[in-house]
Parts: sequence; structure tokens; C-alpha cells
Amino acid sequence: MAVKWVIDSLVSFFSWVINGFPAPDVPTWLTGLDTAISGVSTFIGSLQSWFPGTLAVAIITSWLLALSISIGIKVTRIVASFLTGGGGSAA
Repeated sequence: MAVKWVIDSLVSFFSWVINGFPAPDVPTWLTGLDTAISGVSTFIGSLQSWFPGTLAVAIITSWLLALSISIGIKVTRIVASFLTGGGGSAA
């Protein structure tokens, strides 16, 4: 209960400090970003007849999945080697 009060007090203090600064205006290059993104997506969309984008996405997704699984197996082996009392190997 005391920890919650301390955290609430700190959050209130920091929000009071941050609200004391004026909010900056949004830059014009950021508000005009949607036209640039639509232009790039139109360009990429026209490349679909020459570049197999769905195949590239499938290959990259499967590669990332295999990488994630291999890292998970490696971490599991390392953690399991700690549980053996020093008799296991993390290699």
C-alpha cells in the first residue's frame, strides 16, 4: 500500500513536470507523410507483376519462424543445463 502511494506520487509529480512544458507543433514533413507512403505503395504495387512479393513474404516469415524456434531450443537447453547440477552441457 505504501509502495503504491509512492509510485502514484512519483507519477503525479512527473506528469506535473511534463505538463509544464509547451507541446511542440507537428512538423509539416510529418503531416505530409501520407502522400509519400501512398506513392511508395503505388510503386511497390506496380512491381507485383515482376517481383513475387507473396513468395518473398512467405520465405522471410518461415525463416524468422525457424530462427525463433532455434533460439528457443538453445535457451531451453541452456536453462536445462542449469537444472542438472552442473552435469549437463549448454553447447
